[in-house]
Amino acid sequence: MAIMPRTNHPSKRLIAAIAIIGLSSLALIAHWQQTKNRSYSILDSTRLIPKTAIAAAFIVPNPTALNYLEDFSTPEARTWFNQTLIPLKQQALAGTSLSYDRDLKPWMGGVLVAILPGSNPTTPNLIMVIGIKDKLRAWNFARRLNQQPDLNRQVSQYQGIKITQYQESDHKQYHVAVLQDHLLIAASRQAIEQAIESTQSQTSLATVEGISEQFLGSVAVPNPLITAYIANYPQFMDVITKATEKSPEKSTEKPSQPTLQILTQLQSLQSLILGIGIDSAGFRLKLVTHLAPRNAPESSPQIPLQANQGSQPAVGRLLDRLPTETIALVDLQGIDQIWSYLTTSPPHSPLENLAGQVRQALKTINLDADQDVFGWMDGELALGAVASEEGVLAPLGLGGVLVLETSDRTQAEDTLDKLDRVIGESSPPVNVEQRTLRGVEVTEWKDPRQGTLFGHGWLDEDLMFIAFGGPVVEAMTMIPEPPLQENPEFQAISQALPYPNQGYLYLDVEDLLSWATGYLLASPAIALQPNVLSLLNSVQGVGLSTTLPEPDRAEIEMFLSLKEQKQ
Repeated sequence: MAIMPRTNHPSKRLIAAIAIIGLSSLALIAHWQQTKNRSYSILDSTRLIPKTAIAAAFIVPNPTALNYLEDFSTPEARTWFNQTLIPLKQQALAGTSLSYDRDLKPWMGGVLVAILPGSNPTTPNLIMVIGIKDKLRAWNFARRLNQQPDLNRQVSQYQGIKITQYQESDHKQYHVAVLQDHLLIAASRQAIEQAIESTQSQTSLATVEGISEQFLGSVAVPNPLITAYIANYPQFMDVITKATEKSPEKSTEKPSQPTLQILTQLQSLQSLILGIGIDSAGFRLKLVTHLAPRNAPESSPQIPLQANQGSQPAVGRLLDRLPTETIALVDLQGIDQIWSYLTTSPPHSPLENLAGQVRQALKTINLDADQDVFGWMDGELALGAVASEEGVLAPLGLGGVLVLETSDRTQAEDTLDKLDRVIGESSPPVNVEQRTLRGVEVTEWKDPRQGTLFGHGWLDEDLMFIAFGGPVVEAMTMIPEPPLQENPEFQAISQALPYPNQGYLYLDVEDLLSWATGYLLASPAIALQPNVLSLLNSVQGVGLSTTLPEPDRAEIEMFLSLKEQKQ
């Protein structure tokens, strides 16, 4: 979720007070089912938001999605979640005789929060729109809330709509209105007026061309829970940066400066839409980003897009060389482009500093980052973690492999020769030896006592591998039976992602957690909290892919495969 700037300190009664305005004047005779459906509709909510909105997020307590969450969550996870919510509910209604579960939850539908331009460019307006799904219960709640002490109110009209200003005993104030079966609340009266104006003139966010297809459709995720939209990314980051600078909160509670610098640096992003949903298999997340025109200033680094032009194939060719024991995998295209992007970042930025650190580290072993390392990595690359308890890997339980395509084998071999020389001259000594395994010439780095630590070789004219651990080196010299792509868990994850794609991540969380429990988490120093372990135990696997369907459009999809729990 994007970070929303804080325009005012939230009241402890903010959630309770949102229902007070004018609910007693709502008609009790209504089309109940129609009202309920509208309360969950992102379209109806965006009709109340000005089209000039900088960003918006819609959260809906989708009943079907909540049922799936109940099916997937462990008893321990449900207990932890409920214990976390209890203090939040109590704090929100502190000083009142009201109950969230009894008085608010029964009538609240979807919630939309939006950032609107303010009269001062450095101080945007924040508005919340809440769907009313049950008018009778909302009216009863308003009646109970009106009995609370220490709430002063002033009622006024704007274009025929009642706006009520509430002020608490600590002088915190907010404005509320009821409009089209929705409750509007904002610290600034201007935000309420902007919403009323856009509704009356039909110039709302819902009328913006292209928005209805993606934002209002929650980018096609099933049973959406959260949908977020940033209309103008550079403007949004400007708002975030200025709001953070003005915030009186402690620095530990604000986004870190390096994080803000990295986010601000992505100037090629124009807008983005995020959707999160859930179905019978697990969580689905989709992020659609629209990029600024490619005629941007040369000083502004562009995200690598060569794959957009159709000049590179989709990833996936290397899967038949990876063993089924691979429990984590990153597969992507064109490392040389990514390196070029890092090296053209603005001076003194976090990405430019990272590139500088990589250069310095490689210089210590006499390697030039541009020519010796990244320049020839122009094909597909797969980096995997392979479960193994044999030989040198027995104490760790895990090996690794890098498989890489290149069109410049000569340069790649020159780099590997340099590495062999560095390793051969190291102290304590490591032997560099060559042998042939199943017709593949392999160079191994051997410890005199432990055996093969690393090995590398060529599987094809343009396909090389570097493996960690003797057992993995040997496994890479044969065609795996079965390969990773026939692993049922991998198939379940990969088939949930779009194909073709230009890169993806795969994690077998169940096997990774099993490995971590035996090798890492046994140490008290890095033991996980029980609630964290419980949440992880709900997850089967994770997949993430990137696709570049158009030169100005990039899509990221994530699938979180969940285990259905026995009740």
